[in-house]
Amino acid sequence: MLIGQEKQDSEIRRQIEEEDEKRHKNIKLKNKEALIDELMFSDMSAKDIIAIHKHDQEKEDIEIESSLPQQPATQFSTGIRLGAQNAFLPVPDEKIEIYKYSPIHVDLCGPELQEEEQLISLGYMRNVRATSDSEKAGGFDTKFSCQRALQDAFCGLFYFPVAPQMDQS
Repeated sequence: MLIGQEKQDSEIRRQIEEEDEKRHKNIKLKNKEALIDELMFSDMSAKDIIAIHKHDQEKEDIEIESSLPQQPATQFSTGIRLGAQNAFLPVPDEKIEIYKYSPIHVDLCGPELQEEEQLISLGYMRNVRATSDSEKAGGFDTKFSCQRALQDAFCGLFYFPVAPQMDQS
């Protein structure tokens, strides 16, 4: 809807500009013809006729510029009106439940993961390569890869599927 309105406004502006251009060309042509007629048929000197013609043309240019309707901008291209008092939407009255954080609990069906100090003291970190400077700059640490490997290894270790009960009837 807004794009269509903008297209329509720009089309109207283009038509108005074309009409103004045609009118200016016609006025210039008439002024030129009048100058030639005066130079041909007047008893005054050519220098005086040209001076008078220039003075008259300057007056006409000023009148034309002042007579053109200048439409002030009333809205932005986004549709927001300039100087609008109610530029913002009212705050909704409905009650919205405030978000409450609840930590995610993931049941791994295995032993709990070790903390970083325990990973070092138990010797798990000896088998993981050191973090490079570029990895550290990106926020990566060796403990992440060690914790991930242990999580993958122990996930589902305590999982016991329940066998479907058979009817003995």
